[in-house]
Amino acid sequence: MKNSPSVCQWYLSSLLSPVHAAAGEAITLHYMDDVLVCAPNDDLLSHVLDLTIDSLVAAGFELQEEKIQRMPPWKCLGLEIGEKSSDAMKHLIQAFSFLGIPKSIKTDNGPTYTSKEFRSFLQPWEVEHKTGIPYSLTGQAIVERTHQNLKRVLNQQHQSLKLETPQIQLFKALFTLNFLNCTFENLNPPTVRHFRENCQLQLKAKPPVIVKDPATKETEGPHDLITWGRGYTCMSTPSGPKWVPAKWVKPFIPKIAKPPAEAPQVASAAWRRRKHRTFSF
Repeated sequence: MKNSPSVCQWYLSSLLSPVHAAAGEAITLHYMDDVLVCAPNDDLLSHVLDLTIDSLVAAGFELQEEKIQRMPPWKCLGLEIGEKSSDAMKHLIQAFSFLGIPKSIKTDNGPTYTSKEFRSFLQPWEVEHKTGIPYSLTGQAIVERTHQNLKRVLNQQHQSLKLETPQIQLFKALFTLNFLNCTFENLNPPTVRHFRENCQLQLKAKPPVIVKDPATKETEGPHDLITWGRGYTCMSTPSGPKWVPAKWVKPFIPKIAKPPAEAPQVASAAWRRRKHRTFSF
């Protein structure tokens, strides 16, 4: 079974399906021989962990007690979830690569974020750092609401992605929330709204462009250009912002009316006069 990851994933899913049914609020992720169990409280976590261990032992798996990690840092699924300043800095660098550099960030006042190393890390990025009280109602509500939305999407996509790795499941859920999460009141996904509010990414001028419709093969425009990147373009249309591949878009260059041409006889006479002045002595 170790030579077939798909069979291993399917077999573990069948073994852990009773655990999912018994504890719906808990989340159990697995890939090959790694299992990650998450729960909203310690009591439910202990209960789900016992059910998981019993199911695996009953199926003939051997578990080593020293590899069952109950305290951070957790090393699972090829990743290390730590609480050091270096771990927070790695996470911020990854977030900067996707979301850009923010003006300010707000964290709690734990030792991870109040260290001199973390403060020195933010200075070159020119990011303002604000600290709040841990477990404050306002800040915690925002985090919990975001976690709730992420868990909801993970549960909705679990059946179609249960054979994929936890990393792929998480990335698919984040892509759905960031790029496909639109409403009738706001047709733009969160990613478009996020980058639109960034003053550094707003165009000072909106040059007109024309676009070729792949369905009708007709050219539309000119439309105002909002933003562009490698392989994509966003332009303003009467129906709202429209994202299209960059290969369909060309700059709009208005045609300049040519001055009226001189009559042939007038041009010929002028040339003879210039020639006469040039060669006359």
